[in-house]
Amino acid sequence: MNMVRNLAKCQRREDDYLATGCDVYLRDEPCAMCAMALVHCRAAHVFFCRTTTNGVLAPGKWQLQFEPAINHHYLVFHVKSENEDKGNAVCGKL
Repeated sequence: MNMVRNLAKCQRREDDYLATGCDVYLRDEPCAMCAMALVHCRAAHVFFCRTTTNGVLAPGKWQLQFEPAINHHYLVFHVKSENEDKGNAVCGKL
């Protein structure tokens, strides 16, 4: 949710509503609501480090970025690290 709030603040300051062509870097895999916000703002690429229990981008579960019914798609990259926190992260909770 912080990502959505920060993007909204930025868009209020700028003339352009969309983030067309922008790359988004996240610590945690976004939930469905946050992932759809990235669709609506027209992100080009989404990078995330940690999978989350309610995430919708990682392989092995439903992946929003491959949903044919949505009108914009972005490329997703799971950036894996040896130091990756193995906790049960949830998008929107620290």
